[in-house]
Amino acid sequence: MLADAGIDVVAQVGDAEALLATLDATAVDIAVVDIRMPPTRTTEGLVAAATIRRIAAGGWVIDPLVVSRLVGRRRERNPLDELTDREREVLGLMAEGRSNQAISERMFLSPKTVETHIRSVFSKLGLDDLPGDNRRVLSVLAYLRR
Repeated sequence: MLADAGIDVVAQVGDAEALLATLDATAVDIAVVDIRMPPTRTTEGLVAAATIRRIAAGGWVIDPLVVSRLVGRRRERNPLDELTDREREVLGLMAEGRSNQAISERMFLSPKTVETHIRSVFSKLGLDDLPGDNRRVLSVLAYLRR
């Protein structure tokens, strides 16, 4: 209908994501947006239109979903936070490749105490004793990812 009225239609898209990508790549004077766009057919069109207005005015937009995911990540439980200072120190020495005996000597602890700390680390990190798994390696990997 728009083309028949002499208006140049530069794109037609099926969802809000494609709309925003097209607007990034194409210089347009106006965007006609359906309020209920796929995929959920709820408010994607309104959200995209507000995004378009803000950008046209020289602003920028961060998707609220992205923000909530970033903020939510910090709130996620990190099992390493559950470790005591001593357990964290033992895990750090494990990450250096130290044996239980070397950890004992370095920390002036009995081998039995070191074993207790290591078992506690495994437990707090949720590392069950499963066939084929090396809990020592898995705990060090968790430590290195922090």
